[in-house]
Amino acid sequence: MTFRAERGVSQDAVSPPLPQAAGYAVVIGVGFLIALVMMALTRLLKRTVGEDNKTTEMFMTANRSVGTGLTASAVVSSWLWSTAMLGSTLVGYNFGVAGPFWFAAGCSPMIVFFAVLGIACKMRVPEAHTLLEIVRIRYGKLGHVVWIVLCLINNIIAIANMLLGASSAIAALTGMHVIAATFLLPVGVVLYTFVGGIKATFLTDYMHTVCITIIICFFTVKTFVVPEIGSPAGLYDIIEKLGQLHPVAGNEDGSYLTMTSKNAILFGIIHILANFGLVIMDTGFFSKAFSAAPHAVVPGYIVGGIAYFAIPWCLGTLMSFSALALEGTDRFPTFPRRMSPVEVSNGLVLPYAAVAIAGQGGAVAVLLIVFMAVTSTISAQVIAVSSIISFDIYRQYFNRQASDRDAIRWSHIGVVAFGIFSAAFSTALYYGKVDLGWTLYMLGVLTCPGIFPTIFTILWKKQSKAAAIISPLLGMAIGIAVWLGSASALYGEVSVASTGQTLPCVYGTVASALSPGLLSIVISVARPAHFDWAEFRNERLAFNKNPGADSDEELKTHEENVQRYADDKIRLKRWGRIAAIWAAATFFGHWVVWPLPMYAAKYVFERGFFVAWVSVAIVWVWGTMLVVSLYPIADGWSQIRQVYRALGRVGRKSNMSSLAAESWTWYGLTWLVVVIRMVSQILLRGSVKKLKPDDGLMLFAMATDTVLIVCMNIISHTNSNLIDPNEPATLTPEDIKQRVFGSKMVLVSEQMQILTIWTVKACLLLMYHRLTLSLKGNLIVKIVAGYVAVGFVVMEVLYLGVWCRPFSQYWAVPPDNPQCSAATNHLITNAVLNISSDLMIIMIPMPIFLQSRISLKKKIVLCTVFALGGFTILSAILNKYYSFSEPYGSAWTFWYIRESSTAIIVANLPLTWTLFRRMFNLRSFNGGSDYSKTRSGHPTSTVRSQGQRRNPGRSYISAGEGRDGMHDLGPAESQEQINKDDDYGISLKIYQRRDVQVKSEPAAGTSGSKSESNESLPEGLTTTIKGGHRDSTRDVETSVHVRIPLLYVNREARDVALAWIQREAKATEVRYREDGTDRVFGRTFEAQRDALYVETETLNDFYSEPYDRLFEPDLAQRMVSSGPGITRLAVSESTFRSENSALTDMFDWYSGVAEIFVVVGTQPRWEHNSRKVQRRWTLKDAPGCPLVWNLAQQSFEAPSPESSSPESNTWMADVCRGWTERLVWHQVETLGVRKAYAVAH
Repeated sequence: MTFRAERGVSQDAVSPPLPQAAGYAVVIGVGFLIALVMMALTRLLKRTVGEDNKTTEMFMTANRSVGTGLTASAVVSSWLWSTAMLGSTLVGYNFGVAGPFWFAAGCSPMIVFFAVLGIACKMRVPEAHTLLEIVRIRYGKLGHVVWIVLCLINNIIAIANMLLGASSAIAALTGMHVIAATFLLPVGVVLYTFVGGIKATFLTDYMHTVCITIIICFFTVKTFVVPEIGSPAGLYDIIEKLGQLHPVAGNEDGSYLTMTSKNAILFGIIHILANFGLVIMDTGFFSKAFSAAPHAVVPGYIVGGIAYFAIPWCLGTLMSFSALALEGTDRFPTFPRRMSPVEVSNGLVLPYAAVAIAGQGGAVAVLLIVFMAVTSTISAQVIAVSSIISFDIYRQYFNRQASDRDAIRWSHIGVVAFGIFSAAFSTALYYGKVDLGWTLYMLGVLTCPGIFPTIFTILWKKQSKAAAIISPLLGMAIGIAVWLGSASALYGEVSVASTGQTLPCVYGTVASALSPGLLSIVISVARPAHFDWAEFRNERLAFNKNPGADSDEELKTHEENVQRYADDKIRLKRWGRIAAIWAAATFFGHWVVWPLPMYAAKYVFERGFFVAWVSVAIVWVWGTMLVVSLYPIADGWSQIRQVYRALGRVGRKSNMSSLAAESWTWYGLTWLVVVIRMVSQILLRGSVKKLKPDDGLMLFAMATDTVLIVCMNIISHTNSNLIDPNEPATLTPEDIKQRVFGSKMVLVSEQMQILTIWTVKACLLLMYHRLTLSLKGNLIVKIVAGYVAVGFVVMEVLYLGVWCRPFSQYWAVPPDNPQCSAATNHLITNAVLNISSDLMIIMIPMPIFLQSRISLKKKIVLCTVFALGGFTILSAILNKYYSFSEPYGSAWTFWYIRESSTAIIVANLPLTWTLFRRMFNLRSFNGGSDYSKTRSGHPTSTVRSQGQRRNPGRSYISAGEGRDGMHDLGPAESQEQINKDDDYGISLKIYQRRDVQVKSEPAAGTSGSKSESNESLPEGLTTTIKGGHRDSTRDVETSVHVRIPLLYVNREARDVALAWIQREAKATEVRYREDGTDRVFGRTFEAQRDALYVETETLNDFYSEPYDRLFEPDLAQRMVSSGPGITRLAVSESTFRSENSALTDMFDWYSGVAEIFVVVGTQPRWEHNSRKVQRRWTLKDAPGCPLVWNLAQQSFEAPSPESSSPESNTWMADVCRGWTERLVWHQVETLGVRKAYAVAH
C-alpha cells in the first residue's frame, strides 16, 4: 500500500487516553448489557405479539415481516462497519478530500443495486432463507458446495477485517490487549444472536446505528469548536498550507484539496469492486432481504444506501482533516512527531483525531462507535454463517428430515462456533503482521469471484451449471495469480508488504471481479441453459409453523405462500423496475457524473467550494441520523402500540406472579446503587467513620424499604378489609382471619412506604443544606425542610389519630368507617404533601448549578441528574391514580414499590460519581482528568543529572505533558527557585512555549544577591531567551494587566501561589489587592509581561477562626460561590490535611478551581533588619525535601541540591516521596482538580 511507506517517522509509544478498565467495561459490560436488553425485547415480543424466536422462520427470517424503516436502519448498520469509519479517515489522511469521497462512492451503489436482487428473490423464491438454497435448487449439490465455500470465505475475510481494525483502535484508546479485544468483542454478539436470531440483530442494528450517527453528528460540531480550526474556512487554510509542506504523491499540485488523486481513484476501483463482492456474497444481506416484507425491500435498501453515503464521506473528511490540522499541536497524541505509517495502517487516524478535538470525551465516543459498529456488523456475519451451517450443511447433507428444533439447535451451534473461529482467525492474522490497511486493500481478490455468477443466478435464466461452477473458481485462481504475480514483478518479492501495495491489489481485484463474468457469459453462450423460474417455487423451503402438522398441511402452507407472492407479481415487478432505475442512478451519480469530471478538470478546491463541500456533507449526515432514528419508529408505530396494548393484557393476567419478580428486581437495584454510593462516600472522605448523617439515614431507608417489599409480596396473596362489592357478601371465619392479617400488612406497608419516602427526602435536604451553607439558598432549604417535617407530622397524626377511630378499625372486617379500609382522605393528604414537597426539593439545586461558574453543558448535565426526581413524582402520581381508579385491584402495589425504589435510586445517583471516576479513570466533573498525555509513554517523569558538576539551583527534568487548558504551553527543562537565598528555595515548575529555550544564570557582578528593595524575589538573574514570540526586546514602559483570581488561606500560602503565578506568566511584577490597598509582590528581570494583576481573596473574609484550623462544611461552598471566580487555591499543610473538609463535597461536582498549591513544612517567619521588614522563607525546621509533587503526572520534580551526586539526588527523591505522598495523594486525587502541587520547603 502506498500509505505504508509515505512517512518514515519513528514511532514513539503513545499512552492510551483511557484506562484498560474502560475498554473491558465497554467490551464486556456494555456488550452484555445490550445482550440482556435484546433478550428481554425478544421475550417481550414473544409474549405480546407472538414472535417466537424458537421457530426457524422467526429466528432466521423474522417471519418476513420487517418494515421499511427498520430494514433501512438494518441495511445502514450492516454496512456501517468499524472498518468504514476507521478506513475512511485513513484514506482521507493519506489522499486528502478524494479519499473519503471514493470510500463513500464505493459503498452506496451496491446497497441500492441489492434491492434489485432482493425483490427478484421475493418474486421467484418466496420461501428462501439463504442465497445458498437458491443456488442448490438451480445448480445441484456441486454448485451448492462451491457457493458455500465462496460465501464462507467472504464472511471470514469480512469479519477478520472488522476485528483487526476494531481491536487495534480499542487497544490504542484503552491499552487493552489486542487479542483480549479480539476474543471479547464477539461474546455479547454471540449471546444475543444465539437467543434472539435475526430479529434481535435488527433491533440491535437500530440501537447501534442511532448511537453511532448521533456521535458522528457530535463530531461535526465539535471539530469546529477547536480554537485551532474554528470553522470550515479555518480548516481549509490549515490543510492548504499542509499540502505545501507535505505534498501528497499523485495528487494535483500535491494538494489535499483536490479530487485529482491517482492513488485515491485506484483505491476507489478496488473499493467498489470489493464491496460488490462483500454485499452480493454476504448471505446476511440476503437474510435481511428475505426478512423484510415485500413492500419494504426496495425502499428499505434504497433509503439505506443513499443515507449511508454521508457517513464515510462526512466523517472521513472531517476527522482526517482534523488529524492533519492538529498533528502539529500538542493536542495531538503523537506530538511532536507525525503519525507513523504503522499507526495510519492500523486505523488510528480516527481515534487520535477524536482525542485531539475532544480529549477523553472523544476517546470515549470513538470507543463506543467502534464497539457498536463492530458488534452490529459481527451480528450480521454470525447470523449469516449460522444460516449456512443449519440450512445448507446440516439440513441438506446430514439430516434432510430435520425438524424446526433441530435447525434452531444447529443455528445456535453455528453462532457459537463462528464467533470462536472468527476471533481465532483474526488473532492468527494479527500475529502474521496483517493489519486493517492490508485487509482493506486485498479483500476484493477473495470476495469478488462470485459477483457475476450470483447475479446471473438470480436474474439470467441462461447461465448454465458449468458456467456457474467453473467461472468463480477459475476467476479466483486468476485473481490470486495476478495479485501475487504483480506483487512479485513490481516489488521483487511476495510478502505482506508487497501484496498490500496499491497496484497489485488493483490488478488482482479487477481480475477476480471481471474474469468470472466474462467466463460465465462465454460458457453459457456456448452451451446455454433454459432454467424455469417456477422450479424455485416448487421447492418447499419454509418450515411449518405447527411442528405436529402432517404433510398435507405443509403442502397447503407452501401453496399459500407461493400464491400470495403470485398475487403480488405485478406489484413486485414494479418494485423491481424502480430498484433498477435507482441502482443505475446511484452508480452513475456517485461514481461517474459527480467525481470523474472533477478528476479530469484537475481542480484544486478554493475556500468557498470547500466550505460548501463540507456543509453539504454535514447536512447529509444529519439527515442520515434523522432517517435511521425516526423512520423505523414511524414505520413500526402500529406494532409499538400493539406491544403496549398487549402488555396491559399480559400484565392483568399475571400481576400476582410478576409482582415478586419485579419487586425483588427493584430491591436488588436499589441496594446496588446504595452500595455504590456508600463506597463512593468512603473513598471521598477516607474512612467509614467520616460518613455523613444522610448516609446513615439512607441505610435506615433501605431497612424500611426491605419491610415494604416483604409486606407487598404478602399483600399480593392475601385480602384486606377493603371488600369488593362484587364478591360474595358472606365471609367465613377463615376469610375474616385472613383479611384481618392482610389489613395489618396494609397498615404496616403504608407506614413503611411513608417512612422510606420521607427519609429519602431528609437525605436530600441534608445534602442540599451542605451545598447551600452561607448562601441565600440555604434559607430555602430550611423552609422546605420545615414544610417536609410539618407535612410528615400532620399526615401521621391524621392517619393514626383522626381518619380512622378507634385505631383497631384499620383491621376490622368489615370496618365501620370506610376511611379505615379505602383510606381516601389519607391518600389525598399524602398525595398533596408528598408531590408538592418533591417538587420543591427538585427545584432547590437548580439555581445553585445555574449560577455556578461552570460551562452551560455541565450545568445542563447537573440539572438533569438532580431532575431525575421527576420519575419519583410520576410514580407517586400513578400510585395514587391506581389507588383511586382500581382500589380492589393490585396495580397500586406495583406503584408503591416503584415509587419508593425510584426515590432511593434517584437520591443516590448524584453521590455515586466518585467510584465510577476512580474505577474507569474518568474525567472529573469540573473538566479535569486523571489521565495525562505523556509523550514518552511512561506514567512518570524522572529526574536526570547532567554530569557531576552543575550550576547551583539548576536541574533537568524529563518533562511530562501539560494539563487541560494549556495547549500552547509545556513544562520547561529547568527548575528555578523562588527566593534564591543561599542554599534555600522552593522549586517551581515553569511553563513555556516548546519553541523557546530559557537559560538562567547569575548576572555578571552578582552571586545571586538579593536586592535591597522591599520585594521578596531576587533581581540578580540574567535570562537569555531564544526562539518563539518571546525573542524580542521588551518595552519596560508598557504594561499588560491579566486578572487571575486567587483564593488563599494565609500569607505564606498566598506568597507561594503568587510567586508560582509570576513565574508561570513571566511577569516582571505581580500586583495584588489586600485590605483595600494595591500591593506589589515581586520584581524580576526574566519576564515578558510587565505587570500581572492578581485578584485575591483571603479566607478571613469567610472564616473568622485561625487560618490553619480545619475547614468547616460551609467554607467550600463560600469559596466556590463567592469572590471573583476562583480558579486557583493556595492552602497550608494543616488545612490540606483536613479530614472533614467540605472540599470533597464540592469539587467532585462543580468547582471551577483549576489548581491547588499545598505549602508543606514549616511556616515562614518574620525576620527584621535595620532597614525593613522582609518576608523570608526558611528551611531550618523543614524535612529537607525541595520537591514538587505533581499529581497530574504522579511524579516528583526536584532541583538538585548543591554538590549532590546523581545517587544522592535519587536517594533524596525516594526519601521525600514517602514523606510527601502520605500527605497529598489521597486528598488531591479525591478533589479531582486539573492540577495539584505540594510545595515542600
